[in-house]
Amino acid sequence: MNAPDLDLQRWQSLWRRLGVQPPQDAFEHLQRLYAGPARHYHSAAHIDAMLQTFDTLRDHAQAPELLELAIWYHDAIYDPARQDNETRSAELASEVLQANGLGAQVQAVHALIMATDHRQPATSADQRLLVDIDLSILAATPSEYSAYAKAVRLEYGCFPDALYVPGRVAVLKKFLQRPVIFTSPAGQARWEARARENIQAEIDGLQEQC
Repeated sequence: MNAPDLDLQRWQSLWRRLGVQPPQDAFEHLQRLYAGPARHYHSAAHIDAMLQTFDTLRDHAQAPELLELAIWYHDAIYDPARQDNETRSAELASEVLQANGLGAQVQAVHALIMATDHRQPATSADQRLLVDIDLSILAATPSEYSAYAKAVRLEYGCFPDALYVPGRVAVLKKFLQRPVIFTSPAGQARWEARARENIQAEIDGLQEQC
């Protein structure tokens, strides 16, 4: 099966709205990154899904073009064995923006991408919206959620079940322990209840393997 492609026309439209010429080389670099053979979930399909979700919430964004740009880059670098993927992705985005006439937007886009590491609370409305869009898969239909969970497991294929299962359960339980999973008003209203049901179902299934 061929890897899905990123949307070139959408990329070009975004950069033109930002007032600069769309960088073709940067698009092709992103295409190669997201088409990597280990990208079972964090692929171009994930970016496309996030962009489609963002389209339904665009009116909630304060700086929609910058938030959209952060979506394109937030998983550009992805290695399940590393803890600095967001940092490296944010640095790549910063380099591309700086090289293509958007130096004034570097700080904002960098901060948006860093918010998607899910380790620290988002500090702005757009960061909260971006994080919620990134997590919206948690509120998918049961069949879509099952496909997501299987794809994540494939990405962590280098880890045996004895390590993966307890690690995944711990991550999922941390989500359930939060007062809210989704911190934007739009995200809470749309996704909170279903996400908790899906997460609990995955935990139950994983614990049956133990």
